[in-house]
Amino acid sequence: MKRWAIAAALALALPRCALALALPRCAPATERAVAEVRPTPDAGALPPSFDPAERVERYAPEGATVVVHFTRDGRNAVPATDADGDGWPDYVALVSETYQRVLAFEASAMRFRSPLSDATLADNGGDGRFDVYLVDFNGRGDGAFRSDACDPAAPWRCRGHMLQDNDFNGYSYPSLAVAVRTVASHELFHSTQAAYRSADSATLAEGTAVWATERFDPSLDDLERLSAPYLSATDRSLDVEPSGPADSFSYGVSLWFLHQGQRHGDSIVEALLARRDRADAPSWLVDYRDVLRARDRSFVDEFNHFASWCLFTATLSDPARGPAQGAQLRPVARTALALGRHTSVLRLFRSSFRVFAIDAPPALTSLVVAVDPASNTANTALLVAPIRGGRIDSVTQRPLASLTLDAHNAERLLLVAVNGNAEGPSAILTLCAQDHGRRECEPPTFAPDAGADAGSAPPQQPAPPAGCDATPARTSNAARALLLLAALYSALVARRFR
Repeated sequence: MKRWAIAAALALALPRCALALALPRCAPATERAVAEVRPTPDAGALPPSFDPAERVERYAPEGATVVVHFTRDGRNAVPATDADGDGWPDYVALVSETYQRVLAFEASAMRFRSPLSDATLADNGGDGRFDVYLVDFNGRGDGAFRSDACDPAAPWRCRGHMLQDNDFNGYSYPSLAVAVRTVASHELFHSTQAAYRSADSATLAEGTAVWATERFDPSLDDLERLSAPYLSATDRSLDVEPSGPADSFSYGVSLWFLHQGQRHGDSIVEALLARRDRADAPSWLVDYRDVLRARDRSFVDEFNHFASWCLFTATLSDPARGPAQGAQLRPVARTALALGRHTSVLRLFRSSFRVFAIDAPPALTSLVVAVDPASNTANTALLVAPIRGGRIDSVTQRPLASLTLDAHNAERLLLVAVNGNAEGPSAILTLCAQDHGRRECEPPTFAPDAGADAGSAPPQQPAPPAGCDATPARTSNAARALLLLAALYSALVARRFR
């Protein structure tokens, strides 16, 4: 049985609260941050946390901006290696140095706000510096940012602390250094986000956190690995929230922020977070459209360019026209388009695109585009990309309408239907390709459509399987049994998701 099929079966069998305990944690979408108890002995915190019998030490060398809390004994013990003989475990020193580097990079090089200080809190780890607690996640994740308290005057801005696995035993990272760099850069960006707006959209939160890891250390493979769910579901709107606690698609949205950061610099993402620093914020796509407008840029143009950029992945990679790391990315999902046959009726959601491929196309190919007149086709486009000699020859933007295409000497023709709107209802259409001069494509019939997909999460939107958790809750005995199976499985295939 395929791994994804096992995971799907478990997901269906488990209630949301039970599944939450089996999978790694990430911020719930659209919920206000809830204060968490710190994982110190006798504090009553939910796992992962220190045990009452464990002696917790603080590591904070002179001048350090981070305090690391750890124990040398018990199930939460860190690796004991002390190669330099300074009396402190090397792993603890590595964590301290890495977190300080990440904090400095995000504040100085990327120009984002620093995490809010916890100096005024009673339970603040000893002082106002950022706290990292090294505890055993037992394979159910590798790190998490937890909120402590929010600003009374601006309750959407919050401060918090960090949990990280105590030793990464059994994880798939190639080294402790890679593990710490990956987790620190991702989770610390959640603390940075909280300085603007805590518990924001999952697609915004996870997409920008994966992007921040890539910015901090491009040699890490998080973005390359986590972009696959997006490239396999580009027909889903960028801002549609997970139907459950979170899903892998949210992490894959990092490709959008990579694209925008490369075109406009880190400041474009910082401007988006700053714009969301208010009590009531709309969809982040609407805010981002307005950020672009303030810079005399068009979201429609940016999204069309992004759709073209995403074609240059896997064997079609071209760093001059697509992602620099395109060869390490999976190919964007394509649907075969047979000559003389209309596609099924397509619903092209806002900020989404669909790729179709015609193998061995006729030299002159006629494309018949039929659009439901009741749907929204404003700001839609068709990208035409012939493949010759194993590479994309060119990408041409055309109106989303019937036309004749030059496919001489092309072994394949890629057609990309794009909806570049940041909000609003979908376009409804069909496509049919035929040899120029023939009349094989019969006009389709469109059923009446309710047009009820303009909200933030229309039921028609495709949704990949869930991949992160939410706040744990009580479960039944039956759920606990299934929970154990899900936890064992997640330890094998999902332990690096945050």
